[in-house]
Amino acid sequence: MDKLTRKELQHDGLVDAVSSSAAHFQTHSRAYIAAGASLLVLILLVALFLYRRSAGQAEASRLLNSARSAAELEAIVEKYPASEAAPLALLSLADFLFRQGQYEAAQGRYRRFVESYPEHESAAFAQMGLGYCQEALGQLPEALDAYRLVEGKYPGSSLGAEALFNAARIQNALGSPSEAQITYGLIVSQYPQSAFAASAREAAARLSARPAASPPVPTP
Repeated sequence: MDKLTRKELQHDGLVDAVSSSAAHFQTHSRAYIAAGASLLVLILLVALFLYRRSAGQAEASRLLNSARSAAELEAIVEKYPASEAAPLALLSLADFLFRQGQYEAAQGRYRRFVESYPEHESAAFAQMGLGYCQEALGQLPEALDAYRLVEGKYPGSSLGAEALFNAARIQNALGSPSEAQITYGLIVSQYPQSAFAASAREAAARLSARPAASPPVPTP
């Protein structure tokens, strides 16, 4: 019997492998077809999701640009909560309500913003707005905490000096002029180039010039 050459052996092995693969595919063809169909459906669903999200983003942005009322802004927030326009619509709604003197409603929107979008680039503005609402409602201790959070939680914000100035004003209103003076001093030292530095110096000077309160006269 003649010996098979290496080339013939390789050829026969290839034929066997192809034959084995063909038989395997024939046996499991339905499973492969089902798996391929499932993968195709998954790809189509992902493509549809991305398309709808893109369309939703565009529609939300268009609505935000044309919004002129609180109801229109609210609709964007509720209908497109995952869009990039949603936080901007929410902050615009809060600002709109504040300007209308609806402080409680505005306070709720500002609070929702800082809770829902704590890492958003405008979160410091929402936190400041929350403080202004609380101050307008006479909730001075809460407003003081809100202003302190602006400066403490968002140290890189452009609102740091304003937040400290507001905090000092509240401290003085709550009967703590010495704490207010310390806060005014922080503005001057930490934000010397800000628009609030000069006002802080003047406010601190007025507090220094104010006569100390006389102790109560004991009654017999």
